[in-house]
Amino acid sequence: MIASSTFLFRNFVQYILPTIIASCLFVPFINNKISVDLLIMFGVLMGYIISSPITKLIDYIYGKLPKIKYDIAKYKQESKLIEQKWNFSKLWYMLNEKEREYLFLTGSYTDFFRKISFYFLIYFLFNTVYFLIHFILNLKRVPIYNLSKSSKNIFLSLSTLLKATFVSTPIPGHLKIYTIYAIIGSFLLFYYTFKSYLEEYQMLFGEGGDYDNFSKKYHKEKGSLALSIWGKISRYNEPFPNTDIELIKDGRTLSTTKSDIDGYFQFIDKYAECIDEKCILRAKVEDNYQEDLFTLRDKQIPYIEMTLN
Repeated sequence: MIASSTFLFRNFVQYILPTIIASCLFVPFINNKISVDLLIMFGVLMGYIISSPITKLIDYIYGKLPKIKYDIAKYKQESKLIEQKWNFSKLWYMLNEKEREYLFLTGSYTDFFRKISFYFLIYFLFNTVYFLIHFILNLKRVPIYNLSKSSKNIFLSLSTLLKATFVSTPIPGHLKIYTIYAIIGSFLLFYYTFKSYLEEYQMLFGEGGDYDNFSKKYHKEKGSLALSIWGKISRYNEPFPNTDIELIKDGRTLSTTKSDIDGYFQFIDKYAECIDEKCILRAKVEDNYQEDLFTLRDKQIPYIEMTLN
């Protein structure tokens, strides 16, 4: 069971607060006379309703932006490897109440940073377009001087350009700020919140993250949580990448894989095959093979280091 206070706070962070922030950013463009109280109320009412479509929209937009897509894919690939190592469904029933609450809250922070990073990105792009449109309109309202006649005209033309940049963005409370400040501020906030989203995601799902650490803890205590066998292969104290590795038992090959750029490898869903059984790791080194014999015990972390000659 999750405490009601934790449940309410999680929902506030994950659903309501991002929508309140979005309301304060975008609604003033439609009506700058709406009070902050009404914007907050709107965020509270719409938080649950728009959460699902906004999540799908974020997936779509972020999936189209090369740099963002690459960063997210890198972290998700790492989390996928962790998910293949451990039985998270079984882990959940082993966790105590405080540990479950902690995971719930960390997950809500992850979703919070993800949503508001998207809102700040859209706000940045919207203000950039808003500024350019009004900048062009402002240029048409003021005289353009011939720069070739005198230095005075050069000064007047620069002054004209400066005046054209005086574009204001509406914000809550019947206020306005220079759009240039809104553009710079929203970009910096986007960068910070997106980076925070990736950090929270890694802390929750990545190597050495919360799910990984809790899985190790309870596997050592109670066993039966590991699903795969993983490890690192090295040669001359350096990672040995892109080498063929076989997992062998009773003379038959259970699985094959390749080490990655850092020398890590993983045999998915093979942990149970080697419990109290003699298994062999065979790695190809140039034209030769090296074999290491091992046996896994219950409650043992199935991490194996292999050093090649």
